[in-house]
Amino acid sequence: MHAMSRLPWSFVSVRIAAVAGLTLVSCARGPDSGSLAGWNVLLITVDTLRADRLGFAGYEPAETPILDAFAGDGVVFENAISSAPVTLPSHASLMTGRYPPGHGALDNAYYSLPDDVPTLATVLRTAGYETAAIVGAYVLHGQFGLDAGFDRYDDFFRQPRPDEWEPRERRAGEVSARAGEWLAGRKNDRPFFLWVHMFDPHSPYDPPPPFNSRFAARPYDGEIAYTDRAIGTLLESLDGAGFGDRTMVVVTADHGEGFGDGGEKTHGLLLRTSTLRVPLLLRAPGVLPAGRRVEGLVSTVDLMPTVLDLLGVDTPTGVDGSSIAGAIRTGRAEGRRAYSETRLPANIFGWSMLAGSRNDRWAWVRGPIPELYDLDSDPGQTRSLHAERPEKASDLDRDVERVLGASRGGTTARALSSEEVDALRALGYAYGSEAPKPSGADPKERLPLWNRFDGLRDVFEAGRYAEAAIGLEELLNEDPGNYEARTLLGRALVRAGRVEEGLREFQALLEAGRARGRTGAIFAHALTDAGHPEEAETLLRVLCRSEPEDVDHPFNLGVLLLKQGRWKEARAAYEEAHRLGPEAIHVLAHLSISLSVGADPDSARAVDLIDRAVELAREDDRPLLAKAKVLSNVGRTEDARSLLRELAARRTLHGVTKKEVAKVMREIG
Repeated sequence: MHAMSRLPWSFVSVRIAAVAGLTLVSCARGPDSGSLAGWNVLLITVDTLRADRLGFAGYEPAETPILDAFAGDGVVFENAISSAPVTLPSHASLMTGRYPPGHGALDNAYYSLPDDVPTLATVLRTAGYETAAIVGAYVLHGQFGLDAGFDRYDDFFRQPRPDEWEPRERRAGEVSARAGEWLAGRKNDRPFFLWVHMFDPHSPYDPPPPFNSRFAARPYDGEIAYTDRAIGTLLESLDGAGFGDRTMVVVTADHGEGFGDGGEKTHGLLLRTSTLRVPLLLRAPGVLPAGRRVEGLVSTVDLMPTVLDLLGVDTPTGVDGSSIAGAIRTGRAEGRRAYSETRLPANIFGWSMLAGSRNDRWAWVRGPIPELYDLDSDPGQTRSLHAERPEKASDLDRDVERVLGASRGGTTARALSSEEVDALRALGYAYGSEAPKPSGADPKERLPLWNRFDGLRDVFEAGRYAEAAIGLEELLNEDPGNYEARTLLGRALVRAGRVEEGLREFQALLEAGRARGRTGAIFAHALTDAGHPEEAETLLRVLCRSEPEDVDHPFNLGVLLLKQGRWKEARAAYEEAHRLGPEAIHVLAHLSISLSVGADPDSARAVDLIDRAVELAREDDRPLLAKAKVLSNVGRTEDARSLLRELAARRTLHGVTKKEVAKVMREIG
């Protein structure tokens, strides 16, 4: 692994049993073992939720009445630490009870959870549970492996817009509504495990009305307040379906947010309390003590074995966590340690990964610039003591060594075949260029570059492409192995009219093996913007073959083909996307449009599909605008006009503008 070359990493060849001993407590079941046998489980994970930005945690500006009341009715773990400040590996740890090296889903996008790793869903389904998940962001799409064990995995959240090529989230309100529908529609008496993921507090912070105006100066808090309301709606649905008094509800997060702590604005680069400490709440009416606060450090890998312990279901072998049910009774978790890591700096920016371990007092980070903090005297982690207290550093580093030594390796996307590589290199505007070399730098050294990059991304989003390109070129002169900056530079150059230079940047990424997934889609979009649709089509067809489970590759191909008037081929691409994602809203909308045009339209199916998209996207008006186009295409012009008049009369529109509605009105006539 190139980014680790500057570190004294050493590995052992066998899994050491002491990895599970990071918790330093007995794995025997506590007095609460089996006390919730036969109960349902509702797991709510909120993305990017800092533990200290909630009312019950003492944050006075918070508006979180639902979670505050929930904390009063249940158990709150005061010091829960995430295994990674990154969404996919953190959620994989929650579901498997393993640290990232033990489960293999090491980072977003480039890895997936292997099929042979037991999860909470696979164990509970084997135990007779009905299982379902509703997730709010593409990073947890089923193709990354977390769908294992779920009877239903609802990961279709994209909204339709003809020029969209990149994934989007869906609002917590929509996620909550979908979960409520599932609860209301259950037709059997089996216990259930339902996982609901809400993405809203993740950057960019953009709460919906009325939270956007009420929290104009604190949009992150606004996202949390909105999510709190959505959680309240979900809990009402749980009670309304008659399950409230027999369901253990767990609320937690994958990671926190930096807000400048240690110089980090968001998360993923550093291993600090601000991004690792998460809320962890459990409620089981009449069984778990209401209002109990549990002190002492615990890890998110402890959640899976704890849930199974309380249900009386055996925990599979190989987990790194252990049940903390006993700590609920005593009010304190004693003598535990927690491992955390981040590989995002290496995979995205070509810098170094970081790995660390902490206990109640000390936090250690292994990296090119090692860190050791006394959390009692220095909770803000401002002064590293690794030189003064080498014995503490060595003690905690042994934990890091044990976890990394037990690594199973990562499971990445399938590599391109030689034929596919040849096809990519045969693109008319793909230039031979040397792949950028990663620097392996410590992320702490690169924080000024990261903050500059973040600002340049805002410049790009504002449409100032030439300005963004100049700044990104300067940044890459200092950090040439920065993959993410090179991707954005390629886009900026193409948009600024420097087409050949922009495509050269994408070719450099291709040579580095980075033209997969999102980056591959962006490359194809750049080729289209540059006036080379044939090359974009070639790239997208290669991506469809090399990543056959990614619904967006055939979808993007369909967008490209339909723009060229090749409606029959576009329809075939959309049909493949629909096969992969039968309830993906963006696919339903675009397939519907393709079925409503051409020499062989299928008007009835087109209307059925767009009606389903409208039903699924209740908080977004874009499917309604697409429906107006479909109705016009199939000859129902007056119905289309009526729908557009209804949209135009609304005081507030979601996802579309009055100008866009007026444009479609003019097109229909």
